[in-house]
Order: sequence, then C-alpha cells, then structure tokens
Amino acid sequence: MGRPTMLRRVVTALGTGLILALLWLVWPQSMHGRVAYISVDGHSMDGTYANGDLIVVRKQPSYQIGDIVTYRIPKGEFGAGANVIHRITGGNGTTGFTTQGDNRNIPDPWHPRTADIVGHSELRVPGAASYFLALSKPIPLGGLCAGLTVLVMLWPKSEKAVPRRKPKHARPSPVVRYFRSVAAPRPHVRAVGEHLPVSA
Repeated sequence: MGRPTMLRRVVTALGTGLILALLWLVWPQSMHGRVAYISVDGHSMDGTYANGDLIVVRKQPSYQIGDIVTYRIPKGEFGAGANVIHRITGGNGTTGFTTQGDNRNIPDPWHPRTADIVGHSELRVPGAASYFLALSKPIPLGGLCAGLTVLVMLWPKSEKAVPRRKPKHARPSPVVRYFRSVAAPRPHVRAVGEHLPVSA
C-alpha cells in the first residue's frame, strides 16, 4: 500500500469523523437529538438577548438557579405549549422552577419542571432567527441534507481518480537489463571441423 493511498484514507476517515461530530452537536431534538433552536420574540430578556436573536439550547439532565433556559408552558395552563426563554430564579425540577425575564420585575406565573424544559442556553447568534427560519423550510433543508449526503458518498471515491503508480522495482531499468543480457551464459557452439573426442 502506497503512502499517498494511506494518507487519503486517513484524511477521509478524519473528514467523516468531523462531519459526524458536527451532526451530533447540531442534531435537533425534532430528529431525536439534544439541540433546539429558539427565536427570541419579545423584549423580556433585553439586556441579555434581543428580539430576533437565535438561541441554541441543549437538553440537560438537570438545571440550576441562574441558568437561562427555554421551557414549554405546562399543559393545562394559559398558553400551554408555547416556548418561553427566561432565567431560573428559584424552585427545583421536581416541584417546579420559578423563572423570570431579565427585563421584568415580576416572576412568570408558570412553574416548569425538568421535563418541561427544552434546554439550557448554549449559544446566541444575534439577529439570525429570520435567516434560520428561512433555511429550516422543507426545500432549503432538503437541499442541504442532499448536498451533505452526496459529499459523504463521493468523498471516498476520490481515491480512484488518482492513478496509482507502479512500484519502482516492478521492472528493471534499461541499464540493468543490458548488463544482465551481456553477463548471461551463452550456449557452447562447436566450430566447423572441430574434432570430436574419440574413445579408444
């Protein structure tokens, strides 16, 4: 196996691993991942987040006071199912947290439990919510997935596009072939008239 072939395989393996790692980091909860993408809508978190920001949140096994989280309003309460992104100010995940917006003076009327929380805020992308919503529509999202699929399928095949060199020792050089022909033993040929030995 030649060194270029081994290098291409290593690069292919690293590239595939990087793509899988990135997918694991950004795979959405709607597709059984741990990440969700939240659009800030309103001014209750002004000073920390702004209207139109895109917030990346990640599901955690537990949450603490001071964490900024996104939660769904529990069933049976006013606004049930809507997402709220506020800071935890008290309570616990069993009986319910107390939450409040950084730009508000009163706590929220809801008390979400751990199961109601979508995730902990990990990353803010200022003003990117509208662009993300456009990309998340079926046609652009399908095109992106198709492009990644084609890239992964074609990447390993690039090895065939580079012709393999034959090993240097597969055929002797012309100089070596010449000296081998000169040094090769030749069959003995008797000259005309040469006497043959006669047995007595």
